[in-house]
Amino acid sequence: MSQTLNDDPVGGGSHLLSPTAHTENMNTVLTKIKKHRWSLGAFLKDLFSTGKDGYEPSQKQKQMVSNFLGAQTTIGVDEIVEIIYRNKYSKPKGTCASQNHPAHKVTCEEGENMAQGKLWEWAIKIVEELVDAEAKVMSAKETGFHLNKEEQTWEFIQTFSVGEFVKVAEEKGPTLLRIMMVAGIPYESRAQALQCLYVHNEPMAANQESESVQTAPTGSGSNKQNCLIVSYMHDYFSIKLTICIIKIMLTTYILLLDAHNRRFNLFQWIFGVWMFSHTVPYGMYGILSWLGILSTYTSVLNMLRSLSDSTQKTIHTKANSCPFLLIYSMTISTGWLKRRTLT
Repeated sequence: MSQTLNDDPVGGGSHLLSPTAHTENMNTVLTKIKKHRWSLGAFLKDLFSTGKDGYEPSQKQKQMVSNFLGAQTTIGVDEIVEIIYRNKYSKPKGTCASQNHPAHKVTCEEGENMAQGKLWEWAIKIVEELVDAEAKVMSAKETGFHLNKEEQTWEFIQTFSVGEFVKVAEEKGPTLLRIMMVAGIPYESRAQALQCLYVHNEPMAANQESESVQTAPTGSGSNKQNCLIVSYMHDYFSIKLTICIIKIMLTTYILLLDAHNRRFNLFQWIFGVWMFSHTVPYGMYGILSWLGILSTYTSVLNMLRSLSDSTQKTIHTKANSCPFLLIYSMTISTGWLKRRTLT
């Protein structure tokens, strides 16, 4: 068996060997695995065993596995999984018709039973578990987006902030936030969307705008234009469009959390108050309530009554604890009494 020229357990690799020596070493290792009655899958399963199945790994095995799974290795686990997923043998292959065999098309069942299909299912399952855990945490009362009847005050509505929701989502629901961005924002616009989401700057700074105005126009006749202004305006409206997409994505995120936990209702209450203040027709409440965007019309009215009651209690409390000077207009009072007398 040829010896590897690279003895570093962290770097590991036989890239310094000649192709012939590399093949010879590989065949020797695979022959020994087969000689000890291991399949390649059984060998890898035993290699990464933690001892729970009755097999106790040796100290050398633990050290090598620890080096491979840790951050010290130059060949990461993700690289190995990617190679397996992209390998041509990990997915079924269709065959064309020949003299002896008819054409064979790949079926879904065949794909699911091979490495690529199994890895895909495994990855989806892991993402489902992450999203489920994050949705439970995000929709919990501790995030501050629940509004119970006894807590319905104007303070909750006035202090609501989508920016605060983004901060909570970054900390407690990053996987779901990333999935929403991937689903809602095209790949070519995603970098700009991340910048708009996390960096709150105006797309056109004052100095850039003044500089663009001073740039000499180019072209002739009706085609004369300032290229720098056109470039800035294109970037400006592009960013504005991206911000609109982000708002759609964040609103969808909030609505999904409300579907996960119906107590996650602060956004729906705020939207209901906004609808009522703009005298939106009664029929719109039923449609938007069906879509999950806001609560029913009756619920909005009940909440407004609760807000009014809480405001009255606040005023009464302050009136009893603070001195007030009440100025009453006798002119208005006298006129009112005269009108009452005449009638």
